[in-house]
Amino acid sequence: MPCFTKSFLALFTATCFVPFLLSCSSYSSQRASDAASPAWLPKDGPPPTVAVMPFDNLTSDEEMGTLVRRSFYNHFSSKNFRDVELGTVDRGLESIQKAKSGA
Repeated sequence: MPCFTKSFLALFTATCFVPFLLSCSSYSSQRASDAASPAWLPKDGPPPTVAVMPFDNLTSDEEMGTLVRRSFYNHFSSKNFRDVELGTVDRGLESIQKAKSGA
């Protein structure tokens, strides 16, 4: 009987101890990434381009849409983005509208 108890105790210890050791391992299923820059930022290319489109103004203040758009533009222009000038965006939208209307 003592032999059965020893083998049971050894099996029980191994069953409890192995998962404990595996839970303490430092294996990660995710790839190591460069913490200096986000994954979506190109490593050797230009910064991403941002064009701020006009906003629909659902308020009674007629200038609110323009103010919000300028605020977004100013926010992105100070970051690491290549920003498209608001006038360039407006001209592009006008040309698309003309092309769609057939003019």
